[in-house]
Amino acid sequence: MKQSLIFSHRSRPVEVDPFLLVKEELNKVESLLRERVTSDVGLILDVGQYILNSGGKRFRPALHLLACKLLGYDGESLYWMSAALECVHTASLLHDDVLDGASIRRGIPAANTVWGDHTAVLVGDFLFAISVQWVLNTNNSNLHRRFAGVCAGMAEGEAFQLAITRERRLTEKDYLRVVSLKTGGLISLACSSAAELAGASKQAEDALARYGHSVGMAFQIVDDALDYSSEEIELGKAIGKDLEEGKITLPMLYALDRADKKDRAVLVNILDSRHLDPKDLPRVQEIIKRYHGIEYAMRCANREVEKAGEALFVFDSSPARDALLQMAEFTVTRSR
Repeated sequence: MKQSLIFSHRSRPVEVDPFLLVKEELNKVESLLRERVTSDVGLILDVGQYILNSGGKRFRPALHLLACKLLGYDGESLYWMSAALECVHTASLLHDDVLDGASIRRGIPAANTVWGDHTAVLVGDFLFAISVQWVLNTNNSNLHRRFAGVCAGMAEGEAFQLAITRERRLTEKDYLRVVSLKTGGLISLACSSAAELAGASKQAEDALARYGHSVGMAFQIVDDALDYSSEEIELGKAIGKDLEEGKITLPMLYALDRADKKDRAVLVNILDSRHLDPKDLPRVQEIIKRYHGIEYAMRCANREVEKAGEALFVFDSSPARDALLQMAEFTVTRSR
């Protein structure tokens, strides 16, 4: 499953630990999350801290901090924005797990299985509200508007995915639209918001927006491929959830488009079944492998990472730029 992207000679990053470059800033973001996600209602505090402390990669805050370092911005607003990005992402995970009936998140029981769906939804709403408050603390009206737009897009993406799943109509264009709304938008904002805070040029903002969108697309495409190619203990969540929910992601879509009549009937019958038999996932994995669905998804993800690398070449070479290039490559080499 692991594939290492071969960057062009222009974009090959120096090998660095991108998280190490912003370690001090990430520690401050962690402190902000621990200290400011608080409530007089103990249940909200328990659930909020449970999921925030469950081992997330802090991928979105790290991208924001690296983009700020790239532009030389070190104002206090970068911490509020970083924490807001993680908080709204966490809120979306709580809601997604309820919608999907998930039982595992980041290798531990999902919050909805511990406290129930109603509590998980309410705490997700609470975290979303906090994220809005933190973005307001940046005192940047353009950023307020853009953040609200991205959040609306995330909800639209989820609703669109539900609609096309029920109607059994899906094209690759539809799939990419869902990924763009649910994942690409927030990660794009994580990067381009640094330019907003730094007062950088429109060219710099657009470049970071393109970089972040491509990184987000690659991240989600790989995530969907891992659902058919990883072990549960490695992935940190139940594998085969997309199949169980009848979701058609890129590996499945590619196989469906190329399968013979017999294999296609098998895939459609399993997707349409209300209960997934333990033997179904291995059968589907074998068919997807036969038609090279995982390889196709990885090729698409690698193309997005190449686009991300190209977008950064409006900036001079620096440790921060190398780290951002490394973060892009991380999306296609990770195993969870």
